[in-house]
Amino acid sequence: MNHKMIRRVIEKTFKNANDLLKDVKLVREVVGAHTPGEMPVLSDTEHPVQLFQLPPRRTKAGMETGPVINKGIRVSLILSRDIEPEPGDRLKIGNKEFCIEQVGSMDHGAGLLYEVWYQ
Repeated sequence: MNHKMIRRVIEKTFKNANDLLKDVKLVREVVGAHTPGEMPVLSDTEHPVQLFQLPPRRTKAGMETGPVINKGIRVSLILSRDIEPEPGDRLKIGNKEFCIEQVGSMDHGAGLLYEVWYQ
């Protein structure tokens, strides 16, 4: 299956699951031009994404080893058309912001569907 077909299947699936999705903002801090001797200029950029919340974790994931230290981590799937989420980005859900801790591509590199861990 090629990337174009994978993207089409994901888009169709998310379109059909519209009532289960949340429209949220992915916020990325951007560092502007740096002038030596001065503090860098920081600004935020917001990108619209769609979020599908997964049920809260009760146990560790298959990739984790050792005990579950922080059960406050939330896991969701994100459909992001114009930017790839990165650890350190923030999710603005309603009036709350959450920091993304971990990101995994869920579409074999098609650049559309990501699993994000955030708190």
